[in-house]
Amino acid sequence: MDEMQKKIVAEKEAFERLRPDLMRDHTGKFVLVKDGQVHGLFPSHRDAYAAGIERFGVGQVFLVEELADRPQPSVSLTWELGLVHVVR
Repeated sequence: MDEMQKKIVAEKEAFERLRPDLMRDHTGKFVLVKDGQVHGLFPSHRDAYAAGIERFGVGQVFLVEELADRPQPSVSLTWELGLVHVVR
């Protein structure tokens, strides 16, 4: 697993740890996670993603996830195009 893949897995694991507390007050929002920390809650995926690009820049690893009762599949163009993949 390369460094980028490790970062993606770490952000996803951090989100899963943070998720229960965030769900109490922020269900339906989108959370921006980088370096294992919440960097904002947003009304839409688009807003959270735009904030991530603005704050961290293109090519940086960050995670945007919806705080939903039923977890939604992660969507990423780099992931879908096969530019990034995780091997466990």
